[in-house]
Amino acid sequence: MEKVEGLMRNLKLSAAEQQGFRIGGKDVDMGKAVELKAIGKVLSEKPVYAEGLAQSLGKVWSPLKEVRCKDMGGNKFMFTFMYESGKRKALHDGPWMVNNNDLIVMVEFDLEKSLEEYVFDTIPIWIRVMKLPLGWMNRDTGLELGNMVGEGIDVEVGEDGNAAGEFLRIKVRIKITEPLMRGIDTSPTYL
Repeated sequence: MEKVEGLMRNLKLSAAEQQGFRIGGKDVDMGKAVELKAIGKVLSEKPVYAEGLAQSLGKVWSPLKEVRCKDMGGNKFMFTFMYESGKRKALHDGPWMVNNNDLIVMVEFDLEKSLEEYVFDTIPIWIRVMKLPLGWMNRDTGLELGNMVGEGIDVEVGEDGNAAGEFLRIKVRIKITEPLMRGIDTSPTYL
C-alpha cells in the first residue's frame, strides 16, 4: 500500500488531464426528470431485484401508473415516479417493508450527490402518546413530543388543531441506528 501511495505522489498529469471537467457548466434543465426521483436502500443481506420492487411497491405508491426502479448496486435503487403523489407517498408514508421483513429506507433524490453520499438512517413512523390531559391533545404539544422522540413531522388533529380520544397520533422521523424510546414522562411540571 505504501508503495502505491509513493507512486501516486510522483504522478504528473498531462496538460489534457489537468484541464479537468466542469460539471453543470451548461444550462441543462432536468425539470421533472429530477423532481420525480427518489433513492431507496433495502436493509437486507440478501440481494433484492429491481423488477420485484417496482411491481410490489409500485402498486402501493402509484396504483394508476407504473413506478420504474433501477438497480444501483448494494441493494440501493433509484425510483422514478410518473406522479408527484407517488413519490410523496414513498418518501413520507413509510416505513416500507419488502420480502416480508426487510426494511427499505427512502430518501430524496439529490442531483448533486453521488450514490455513496446518501445516508439511509431515518424513517417516518406514527407513534401514539397515551394518557395526555385533554388540554394537551393539540398540534403544538404533539410536535414538541415528536421532537423529543426524533423529528416531529405531523400530528393527527381535527380542523381546530385539537385531537380528542384515547391517544395523540404523531408522525416522527426517527434514526434507525438508535434504540426506540419506550416512553416519555408527560406528567405536568409547573414553574
